[in-house]
Amino acid sequence: MKKTVSIIGLSVGLAWAASAAQFTLASSSGSVISGNDVASLYDTENGGTAAGLYSTTFGGSASTGYWVDISFDGHPQPVLTDAILKAGPYYIEWGSAALAAFNSGTWTSIILWNNSPGGIKNKPGNAFLGTSHAGLDGTVGTGVVGVPDSGITLALLGMSLVGIHGLRRKLAAA
Repeated sequence: MKKTVSIIGLSVGLAWAASAAQFTLASSSGSVISGNDVASLYDTENGGTAAGLYSTTFGGSASTGYWVDISFDGHPQPVLTDAILKAGPYYIEWGSAALAAFNSGTWTSIILWNNSPGGIKNKPGNAFLGTSHAGLDGTVGTGVVGVPDSGITLALLGMSLVGIHGLRRKLAAA
């Protein structure tokens, strides 16, 4: 009976872990550029064509860096060509090379992080600048939603394996 419980626990644990797949872009994989940039797909400040599809959470500090988490809220994952994070008079831009792994995977959100190395700091360079807005360029995905069944398939597979194991033991005993 102990093995049965551990198999079910493993299945449920794996399903939970698969439901929150976040992709993180650190400032070290982006380029710091002076000026402004506007994102047409999704911009945390100005909207864009996918403004009603995604939600945003901001966080961080002057010592660890600031981040923006853009969640797809169950909508299809976008196919991205560009991502930006604006901080002060500069922005960090991530192009197609930095986004290749994102576009080839399945994610529920993307985190844009102004951190070390390569992060945007204030003029003396001793603290990270806050975030004014972030944005994504690309197209709204038409494929599967992040994790389409929230792990139900994995849980059912685990339960069926438990049933097969129990049936096998019963037949072996007979």
